[in-house]
Amino acid sequence: MRLETAYNRINRLIWKGRLPKPGKLEFIDSDAMPNSYGITCYDGDFVRPVIFLNAGDKRWGKILIHECLHVAEPMLPHGPIFELLVSRYWRLAKKNIRGLK
Repeated sequence: MRLETAYNRINRLIWKGRLPKPGKLEFIDSDAMPNSYGITCYDGDFVRPVIFLNAGDKRWGKILIHECLHVAEPMLPHGPIFELLVSRYWRLAKKNIRGLK
């Protein structure tokens, strides 16, 4: 499944299509981002979110959901609540979106 397709399906399923269209959404080599699974740039400097996922991680679906949550809830910090939401959304996505890794 293409990354853009996964983003769109996750957006429709979990956020009812309310997430903005990303400005950029792509995999980046592990060499360029060795210490992170993904990163989202979406603040006062970015009108549309820019999301990069580490190409070395084969479980990119859950990481994409993690990054989408940063777009949906930019003020929600990492922590127990954030991780509970990611886990819940990941279970929902795995159940309802075929081909998501």
